[in-house]
Amino acid sequence: MNIYDRIKKDHDEARAVIAKMKATDSDEAARIDLFDHFKLDMWAHHKVEEAVFYSYLRGGEAMFSV
Repeated sequence: MNIYDRIKKDHDEARAVIAKMKATDSDEAARIDLFDHFKLDMWAHHKVEEAVFYSYLRGGEAMFSV
């Protein structure tokens, strides 16, 4: 899987978790669990995207396959 496919996969998964959070409006505990999962995934995604993708756009080292 190349970096573009991985970023798209992460974005698709984030959209799915957001949809689940929207559907749990009557279940606060489930919504909190989903948000905690979402927050951790987005933090990790941000760090990898920043280190690999944006570094490449700024003229850094070549991107690699994940």
